[in-house]
Order: sequence, then structure tokens, then C-alpha cells
Amino acid sequence: MRPLFVKQGKAWKSLQDGLALEDYPSHWRAIDTADAQSIEVQPPATKPQPEWTFARDFVLQPVPGQALPEQANTDRHFAGWCDAPTLAPVMLLAGADNVIARPAERVAAPDALDRVFRRMRRPEAGLKLCAGDAAGRPAELLIEHLRFAEALVLPGGGQLVAVKISPALVQCESELGGPLPTHWYLLKDQSAPRLIGKEMTHLGSADLDADGRYEHVFWFTGDNQDGYLLFDDNFGAPLRFEWSYH
Repeated sequence: MRPLFVKQGKAWKSLQDGLALEDYPSHWRAIDTADAQSIEVQPPATKPQPEWTFARDFVLQPVPGQALPEQANTDRHFAGWCDAPTLAPVMLLAGADNVIARPAERVAAPDALDRVFRRMRRPEAGLKLCAGDAAGRPAELLIEHLRFAEALVLPGGGQLVAVKISPALVQCESELGGPLPTHWYLLKDQSAPRLIGKEMTHLGSADLDADGRYEHVFWFTGDNQDGYLLFDDNFGAPLRFEWSYH
């Protein structure tokens, strides 16, 4: 079990640098079921060394003999620098009872793709696309090149949509080549869609601190990095819990 974030006073904080071993809670609950049993965990005897590997390697271990929540990763999400895991991550919470995750409604608004397409065509989006063939000629983005990877209805209105770009297109002058990253956009009212991140997978949304406002947790991956992001309901800059491999 990997502790990611903690609420201290009025603000959330990343646990990327860790706590003293004795400060980690010993009992946790899955947040998506009201009758979830308490899960008892224990910290390791010492923190991982060297320090730069802490966020990657530090975990709390469940006490043996307990039934643990499991969720099959049938869609092969949550891949990063390693292969996609067999089981999807499950969100746990310590210090609060009866916190229920909001079930994700996965229905895209009828005009969502057109709105995102118009936003991605703007010069400020920074997409310089080329054909993904040997010639690599500059290419124009068409709406036919886009498809939804995910679409989530938000509490209180609005929507998050994840858009994939056809592998027929690549970023011009890209050293890595390959498919373009998934783009996540926030759609609210009739304002222009706002890019909130790339290469992310939605893990869960819940009012984690019982203040009437939802938090949203995502897995993300990048160049020599994997980790988790915590957004508040304004979707400003997220808190990051991330690690590298070399």
C-alpha cells in the first residue's frame, strides 16, 4: 500500500518525501464501499535507501491473513515504464469513515469532440504534426484523427474528456516517434476546453476530506517517471507524487 497524500490543516500535501515511520496510520478503508472492512498495515523496519528511490520503493505492507479489495485491470490501464498491472490500483483512506467515491459516469457530451478538436487546432496548443510514415511530411489535424479514451461527468456539472490522436500522426521532429500522448481536457459551461494534463488515467473521485468538494486522483506516466496526481475541483496545478527509474 503506497501512501500518497495527506490533509494537513486546510491544505493537501504530497507524501513524496515521506513521514516518520511511526506517523503512518495503521488502519485504512477502501473508499468505494460503505461497509468496507478496515485494512491493517505495517511500515517496513527502515526507509528505502538511497533517498531518491523513496517515492518509488516505500510501501506499507498489509498484515497477513486479511481479505484485501481487488479490482481486475481488464482494460490494461495504469501502464508506465513497466507493463500494465494485472490488478488496478484501489483508493484507500485513513482517518475517516463512510467516504464514498462518486461512480464515474462515462458519457461524452454530444459536442465534446468538436469543442476539443477546435481547441487543439489553435496555434497555442503547440501541436506540430507530421505523417507517421517514412516521409514524415507536415500533416493537418482532422476531427477524424481524434477519438475518446475516457469521458467523465463531474460532480456539479462539467466534464473531463481524454482524447487520443490517431497513430497515423506523430509530433514533428520527435526523437522518440510513436503515438502522441493522450490529452485530458476540462469542459465547463461554454468556455473553451482547458488542457489539464497528458498521459493520465483516472483512478477515482471522492470528497476525501468531507468539505463538500471533490478531489480527483489520476495515475500518470512520462519520460523516466511514473506517479499519481491529486486535483481539487478547480483543476488547477495538481499535487504530484512521482518517482524516476534512473
